[in-house]
Amino acid sequence: MSKVFKLSAVALLLSALVAILLVPSKEEVLDDFYHGVRSEEQLMDPLIVHSRRVADSIAAKVADPEMPRRLYAITFLGVDKTTSALDVLQSIADDDHEPPIIRSAALKSAFQISGETGFQLAEKYKNREDVLGDVSKSIVEGTLVTKERSFWDACLGRAGDH
Repeated sequence: MSKVFKLSAVALLLSALVAILLVPSKEEVLDDFYHGVRSEEQLMDPLIVHSRRVADSIAAKVADPEMPRRLYAITFLGVDKTTSALDVLQSIADDDHEPPIIRSAALKSAFQISGETGFQLAEKYKNREDVLGDVSKSIVEGTLVTKERSFWDACLGRAGDH
């Protein structure tokens, strides 16, 4: 074996070892999301940075009204465009027992994932006189401003939407 090949193999093994040791588990990411102390605009950051690891789990957990930081988890699903969450988001948006703020967040996220699905939901609620109606009207009128946060902003802990 050549010296370059041996060094490359060693470098690859060291990189894998560092990645295994430094990458948090799904449970650690969720714990950081639930309990981490950060500004409101940065609450989703652990989910954004580790979305491949936690997105499907978050999609399943948002159905539970007792989920910690549920509003931010619902918003994350839209920012991440987690397609597996579309059914649960639609269900939340359609649930009359959910608070309007939660329903409107689910509608926004559904719209970010699938404009067609979000528009169909918005058509149903555009005449309401609450935040769900306001969000629905803005979708139908094409004026909705959605939440965006990049991986790098989340990873670097930068404040604000960039």
